[in-house]
Amino acid sequence: MPSHTRSRAWFISLVLLLGSCAQVPPTPHDPAPTASTGTPRLTGTPASSAVKLTVQSVPVPDTSAAFAFLAPLDSRATSDLTRFDASLTPLLSVTVCRVQGSACPVLATFTSSSKTSERLRLDSAAGQYLTAWSAASADLTAGQTLRLAVSLSGLQLGTTSLTVEAGGNLRTMDGQLISINKNRTLPITFRVENHPVVRAHALKTLGKSASQIAQALKSEFDLAADVTAQLLRNEGFSADQVAGALKDVFALGDLATATILQRVEYPINAIAGALKSVFSLSDIGNATILKTLNFTAPEVAGALQAVYALSDLANATILKTVGFGVEGITLALQQVYSLTDTANATILKGIGFAADAVALGLKQVYSLTDAASAAVLKTVGFAAEHVAQAMKQVYNLTSQATANLLKGVGFAATAVARAMNLAYSLGDAATTQVLKLAGFTAVQVGEALKNVFNLGGQATAALLKGANFTVNEVAESLKSVFGIAANVATVILKDIGFPPELIGGALKIIYVLTDVAAANALKLAGFAAEQIASALKIAYALTDVLTANVLKTLGFTASQVGQALRQVFLLGDAATAAALKSALFTATQVAQALSVVFGLGDQAVSGVLKTVGFAVNEIAEAGKALFGWSGQRAGEVLKAIGFGADAIAGILKDVFGFSVQQVADLLKDVLGFGQDAIEGALAAAGFLAGEIAGVIEDLFGAVGDVFCGIFGC
Repeated sequence: MPSHTRSRAWFISLVLLLGSCAQVPPTPHDPAPTASTGTPRLTGTPASSAVKLTVQSVPVPDTSAAFAFLAPLDSRATSDLTRFDASLTPLLSVTVCRVQGSACPVLATFTSSSKTSERLRLDSAAGQYLTAWSAASADLTAGQTLRLAVSLSGLQLGTTSLTVEAGGNLRTMDGQLISINKNRTLPITFRVENHPVVRAHALKTLGKSASQIAQALKSEFDLAADVTAQLLRNEGFSADQVAGALKDVFALGDLATATILQRVEYPINAIAGALKSVFSLSDIGNATILKTLNFTAPEVAGALQAVYALSDLANATILKTVGFGVEGITLALQQVYSLTDTANATILKGIGFAADAVALGLKQVYSLTDAASAAVLKTVGFAAEHVAQAMKQVYNLTSQATANLLKGVGFAATAVARAMNLAYSLGDAATTQVLKLAGFTAVQVGEALKNVFNLGGQATAALLKGANFTVNEVAESLKSVFGIAANVATVILKDIGFPPELIGGALKIIYVLTDVAAANALKLAGFAAEQIASALKIAYALTDVLTANVLKTLGFTASQVGQALRQVFLLGDAATAAALKSALFTATQVAQALSVVFGLGDQAVSGVLKTVGFAVNEIAEAGKALFGWSGQRAGEVLKAIGFGADAIAGILKDVFGFSVQQVADLLKDVLGFGQDAIEGALAAAGFLAGEIAGVIEDLFGAVGDVFCGIFGC
């Protein structure tokens, strides 16, 4: 349809509308503010001013030529009847004011309702609107500036300024001189052309709906949907109303409508509300479109909460469903619902985000440290291995740093061990080291190794030792975690390389064993007597004598015990023999030990035995048994170590079965004892008087005084 035909149709429609409407009230008696500044306009084009609009997001048709003042205000402007808009008379107003600094007090206002001489009128034949201002009462003086403004129901269409010259004439901004007639009246003429901006404002003033205006703009000006939406927005229609117009007039769907609403800068809440009310969209459908329009998660969440009154959990669920990431959702929950980090994490976990994703959100939104993040993740129920994975992925922590955090937030050793294995692929040995450095006890680490790696006591003990746990700590783990008895624990501790001294201490402190029980455990584990002796000395503070007694109780030989005493207590032969005697070893056993341990001969051994208190007969028995003494050798050794004829005679008689003659001969011929000593020795040995007398007479020719003193003569 040609533009002038469409304009004519529009004019007829508007006349009919006006005929059925109440008269439009006069416009305010001051210059109309622009939509962008809200302040009186103080400037204009030399003869006319373009229609002023809000800041446009969508370009609208150029309005620079839609309005113009006509002669005499602007002798160059003309009016094209094919484009002239003759429908606006009831809506137009003209204001004349005098500029005074930043103010402009109104001198006169003209509308179609003004008195007859000043009434704003339509001259359709000339294609103009006109009125006349009587300046007679204005008290004009040279140098003053007048401002003329034309408005359409509050929308300023154009302004121009006039300077008062001497004689009362006026000069336009471009220098034209206007001579006022003898009645001091200034004709004011202007034209307004058909224009969508003007049309939209006029229809809005007349109370038409957004859909009606959109249909008119489309029909008359063939405007696109987005331009129409921009004009409707400029006219103050809500997003719901504009959305309804786009749907009704342009048959747009929800996404296309939302896209235009966004382009014309409706806030997201308004867009969401329009989608719900106009297209009956569900919350998730609405969120899908809003995300497609690149609104952020916090913006979408705020809109869903405002429009659908969603809870934080429901909102987060939708945001995740439509594809928002964890950081956006975390920020949305914080900004829209003012959630704490823990409350936020609870929801994120509840809607299916993994621990590392939740940690990322907490780090980015709440600036949480690794420790704070780990604490929150544990609080909301993530397992240690998931927390560990988060620390590794989000905070780039090493296994040790993560283990330290996990312990710090209260995870048990078993949980931490499992985390190290699953998150960092650590084996049992590496895990043991990490747990030790994190501060877990040997018992806790042992429990973890048992539960996570299915290790037994021996393997666990070896790892604990490798991680520098003490023998007591390892023993405690064996006892508490695996229920291993002391004897078995001793074997394990020995096998993994602990020395007997330390094992003895563990048996005393951890298993509360007596010295004998501990020594027995060490013996069963295969430790030698000297090793056990060392353990008893160090762990139980036993003396050499007590140690000898314990070792004898366990069945060690005198030689083994003697060797242990020599090595551990640094005893000499006599001290060793004394300790062995105190342990109730026999003289023969002690003699054997002295010979083996110290390499002593029979005489040296016998001397030691005598020194430590063994009886002569015990010494003789030992010499006979150990060294194969004959009676003569016995007599020689015993005399050499200080025994007298009496003791030797008794030994020869009792131990070697010598007759009185043999004893007397040995004492006299070999050992060199005299008659008196021999007589006394034979008597002391228990030989009969007659036997003694005969032997003495044979050896010495007659009995002596000693014999007579004993038996009488």
